[in-house]
Amino acid sequence: MPAHLYLFTGMNRNPRIFARLLPLLSGAVIVEWIEPLADEPIRARTQRLAHSLNAARDAIVCSVSFGGIIARELAEHINARACVLISSVASPG
Repeated sequence: MPAHLYLFTGMNRNPRIFARLLPLLSGAVIVEWIEPLADEPIRARTQRLAHSLNAARDAIVCSVSFGGIIARELAEHINARACVLISSVASPG
């Protein structure tokens, strides 16, 4: 059974960035961003996102640009198999 693959766009939220890739990735899902609550840290926001996704533990998270920050945190919350960052940062440092 293939792993679940969650794709995250950058801050522009434009899913066209995955247009050519999506047909090649069976079962991949472009995740809609959730709005942050007032003064909500990214860690808390991604924890809410993890609950809303009901994400599988064998998931792979893939992201572009600022989506990498969200994806990196989400990967920890769901104990993802892998986190792929494209034109992003690996840590706040």
